Amino acid sequence: MRVGIDVTPLLRQRTGIAVCTELVLDLVKAAGHQPVGLASGYRTLEGKVRGLGVPVRRNWLPWLADRLLVDFLGRPYVEDLVGRVDAYIATNHVVFPARRARNIALVHDVGRLLHPHLYGPRQVWRFRHLAGRLARFADTFVVPTESVAQEIIGLGIGTRERIRVVPWFARVLPANGAGMPTALRMKCFTRPLRSPAARSSSIRSP
Repeated sequence: MRVGIDVTPLLRQRTGIAVCTELVLDLVKAAGHQPVGLASGYRTLEGKVRGLGVPVRRNWLPWLADRLLVDFLGRPYVEDLVGRVDAYIATNHVVFPARRARNIALVHDVGRLLHPHLYGPRQVWRFRHLAGRLARFADTFVVPTESVAQEIIGLGIGTRERIRVVPWFARVLPANGAGMPTALRMKCFTRPLRSPAARSSSIRSP
C-alpha cells in the first residue's frame, strides 16, 4: 500500500517530532509499504529532500491561500498533493481532507491549548487552527499516553473511537552508532492500516 507521510520535520532543525517522523518512515518501510513524502518549503530545502531516500512531493499550496481553500472549500485533497495513497500520516498536526485515504494524525501533546500562557500568541493561534482541522479531517489519532487521549476528548478534538494510545516508540542506540534497530514497533504500522485489528487495538500507557 502507498502511505503518504509529512516529512517536513525532517528537513529542518532536528526536534523530537523529527525523530518521531524518521521512525514512522522506517516502520512504514519495514512493514512493506511504499512511503511517499510531502514537504512544505520544498524550494529552500531541496537538497535535504534528496537525502531522504523516498519520493517526495512538494506542497504547492500557497501559504496565504491555505486557510481559504482548505477551511472553507475543503480543497485540495491530500491525494492532490501526494498522489494516490491508501493512508496519510500527519506527523506534525497538518492534515488535509481526503478522497479515500485514511488520515492518521500523530498528536504529541495539546499543551498550547491547555496552557496558552506558556506559549507565544502566534503558536497558540496556529495550534488552535490546526486542532480545528484535526477535528474535521483526521480519521485516527495516535497519541503517546492515555492522558493526551483524555485531553483530546475533553477539548472536543476527537472521540474515543478515533484514538489509539501507543507509547512512543524508540530506537536502541548501540555504542558504535551502527545498526540502530527499532526497539518498539507501533501496531498501527506493522500491519495493514485498514485491518480490523489496527482500527480496534489500543495500548494504554501505565
